[in-house]
This record gives sequence, structure tokens and C-alpha cells, in this order.
Amino acid sequence: LMGVILGLSAIIQFFVAKNIGEFENNLNIKKVLLWDTIFFPASFILIALLDNLYVIALILILAGGYEMGRRSFVDGYLLKNHIHDKKYKATMLSIKGQITMIINFSIVLSIGFFMNKSYKLGFYIMGLILFSILFVLFSFISRKKIG
Repeated sequence: LMGVILGLSAIIQFFVAKNIGEFENNLNIKKVLLWDTIFFPASFILIALLDNLYVIALILILAGGYEMGRRSFVDGYLLKNHIHDKKYKATMLSIKGQITMIINFSIVLSIGFFMNKSYKLGFYIMGLILFSILFVLFSFISRKKIG
């Protein structure tokens, strides 16, 4: 089942990354972050509330594929709008990757305690924490003159 989930996530990733270019003129980082603020926490909370493993797998496929596909938009946005000197672009992407790894490590380490008790509790708490973090980030970005 894990291979099917990863394979289907890759297909979703392909379609999101392929088609995001068509929407790039209408999208901005605020719209993407607003969608992320709703979509990802709702996905985690739905996983916590549902019992059907096939529906849970479908949610994981959609969320994982979308997250991997939108990465190209976010990276492109950061490179086009915030890093103007070409010699720093690769460094910025490397630092972004390292920060992402540190954040992911911290989340996995802290949520592991709850997942050990119940995966439903872990996903529910992860959804609430993610919503809180993204809401604060969205509030901060929406006040700024960012894209």
C-alpha cells in the first residue's frame, strides 16, 4: 500500500507542477499560503477523524502530491522576487532545504510522542499546530507588501 501511495502522490505532483505554470500569473504567495493554511491542517484533522483507510490513503496522496508539486512554484517565486543576485540563488535554496529539514525533524520528534499513543491524536494535534503556525505566518505576510 505504501508504494501505491507514493506512486500516486508522484502522479499528483507531476500534474500540479506541470499545471502551476498556467496559473502562475493569477497566483501569488499569499493565495498559495491561504490555501495551504486551510488545506494541510484540514487534511490532518480529517485523517484523525476518519476510520476508512482507503479515504485516509487518498487524503495522504492528495496532500503529499500537492505539497511536492507546489514546491516548484514557491522556489521559483522566492528566486524571482527576493533573490536578485544569481550567485546567491543556489545558496538560498540550500539554506531553505536545511531549514525545512530542521523543522521537519523537530515536528516528527515532538509529534512522535502523540503518535505513539494514537495516530489519530497525533494527526489531530499536528493539524491544530500547523493551522496555528500557518495562520500566524499568513497574518504576517498579508500585512506586508509581498506578492
